[in-house]
Amino acid sequence: EVKYLTLAEAVAAVTENTTITMLADVELTSTVTVAKGQVVTLNLNGKTISGKYHKNDGAIIKNSGTLTITGGTISSTGENGGSAVMNNGTMIIEDVTLNGAPNANGSWPSYTVNNTGELTIINSTITSYHGAVASYGEGAVVTLKDSEIDMAGIPGFTSHGIYTYENGKVIVDGGTYAN
Repeated sequence: EVKYLTLAEAVAAVTENTTITMLADVELTSTVTVAKGQVVTLNLNGKTISGKYHKNDGAIIKNSGTLTITGGTISSTGENGGSAVMNNGTMIIEDVTLNGAPNANGSWPSYTVNNTGELTIINSTITSYHGAVASYGEGAVVTLKDSEIDMAGIPGFTSHGIYTYENGKVIVDGGTYAN
């Protein structure tokens, strides 16, 4: 068992199919990236990963490889903050709460989940002020299975529970989706 001081160091050290288990809550100051070719399982172990930075900085976790995330919370906590997760590869999220950026003071925060790859979300809850799940581009598919979208937008502010663009797809298989 190897212990790392930061989540970014642990992910960067992955050279083969590896499970990383969180031992404590973490507040990030920059995006954690899973690179193309990496195969990572992130067991949140009931812990929370959060990040308090602007949406132009990206996401809490950005995946270009193969990533599975289980059992905890990922929260974008900054005003007009970045996404909880951005997927450009293959990703499975199971038993996770994904929280989008809070009130953006009249500007547009990012979607909680941004997808241009293949993403499956199972038995998870997604909250958002502006947008919960976005799937962009030909070949982009999000499958929501037995999950929940809870939009916390304010009246008069445009919000999207599920958004597709340029032939992106979202498949819904059970759950509760409220906007």
